[in-house]
Amino acid sequence: MFPLEDLQTTVKSVTAKRAPERLTPYEAAVKVGLVGCIEGPPDLALNHRKYARRAVRAKYRRAKRAP
Repeated sequence: MFPLEDLQTTVKSVTAKRAPERLTPYEAAVKVGLVGCIEGPPDLALNHRKYARRAVRAKYRRAKRAP
């Protein structure tokens, strides 16, 4: 039988190999290239609704009727 210390060391090494690296959401976004992938106003993250509404309104703006 394995001594307890050897068993703990073996379990730790196996789980360390299997366990994925824990990243913060920001670190994961940087790793996949999402941070800085678009250009926009500096407050885009805070006021995303305002900019999304503007974009939708501009895209689907109705043409003015001629009198």
